[in-house]
Amino acid sequence: MNADLPDHQDPNVPRLMEAIRRLIRESGGAVPTPEEEEAAVTGRLEALITETRIRPALLEEMLKDGEQWNITGQFSLAGHRPGVAGRVVSWVKQAMRRAGVLLGNPLVHRQAEINTYLRTVIHHMLLESVRTERKMAHLERVLRARGGPDENDLRTDALDRIDRLVADPDDRGPSGGSSQ
Repeated sequence: MNADLPDHQDPNVPRLMEAIRRLIRESGGAVPTPEEEEAAVTGRLEALITETRIRPALLEEMLKDGEQWNITGQFSLAGHRPGVAGRVVSWVKQAMRRAGVLLGNPLVHRQAEINTYLRTVIHHMLLESVRTERKMAHLERVLRARGGPDENDLRTDALDRIDRLVADPDDRGPSGGSSQ
């Protein structure tokens, strides 16, 4: 026997399992894990990347930990030309980098900060959107299970109320009268 339970109280396993099954049914299924939520966010980001026709590798870079995707002043200046031409091109790149550092580094760093902030905001907004949609789906299932109106009935009712308000702006609701 379990030392935490008195000898005379064996758990009623079938009743406990039924209670667990009922809770899962009422919740609309299993509670999503953080990994499942992140997968849903990644799916949204992939859809946005596809829609905007940005190169798909950018999404992979953005989803990785680190800042490789963001703007930095530390881009590579390695030349690929051999001989004197390669050295000249490398020297020109170095000179341009020095001029760019003086003129552009504050802007580059500022833009990198903005990019990081916007990436974080978008991620959290998509995550909250995924969570809200799951909650709404659950509430709709509960409402239907309890015999409530479906989405089309609610939409029709809302449109009817709007039509009544347009026809008679003093009509404020089901009471039929003005709030004055």
